Parts: sequence; C-alpha cells; structure tokens
Amino acid sequence: MGKSVRKQFRHHLPAEQIHQRILSIAKEENRDSDPNDTIRFERSGEQYRLQGSYSGFSINGSLSITAETLTIDINLPLLARMFQGKVERYIEEQAKIVLGNTH
Repeated sequence: MGKSVRKQFRHHLPAEQIHQRILSIAKEENRDSDPNDTIRFERSGEQYRLQGSYSGFSINGSLSITAETLTIDINLPLLARMFQGKVERYIEEQAKIVLGNTH
C-alpha cells in the first residue's frame, strides 16, 4: 500500500489568484517535462484532482483552496516512498511560488 503526503499552507490571497497561479505552473511544468511525466489538474470548484505519472510512477491526489489554506494531498505508490522527502520539498517549493512566500 502507498503513502499519503499531506501539506497545508496558510495564505492571505484571493482564491482566484491562487487558481490562476496553480494552472500557470501546471501548464509550464507539463510543457517542460518529459512527455511521459505529466500531471493533469482537473478543477472542480475550489478543488483539483491530480492524476498522471512522474518518473515511471502513477501519481494521484488532490489540491484544495479555502479562504485561508492551500492543502495538497498526494498518494505515493509503495515503490515511490523512498522519494517522499523529495516530493515534500518540491511541494513546499511550489507552494512558496504560488503563494508568493519566497523567503
């Protein structure tokens, strides 16, 4: 069985601004990555369903936005657990970009 990585970040931005930033980063990441390494972001209201592959692993999860928090849940397959720290750092880096917290 896989492992769930959950990260939550506080923010003070309008939700629609966060949505725009997330979609922009997702588009850029998918454009610049290997064609086999793509993550789809499917928006439904204030939530996204994440699904795709990265480095040969199937990835799925969710991202939700409230007035005060951005929450990301990623399900890592059992074999990808050795990369959990790397995944967590990547999520934290991207959240800083999205939320404008660069320091």
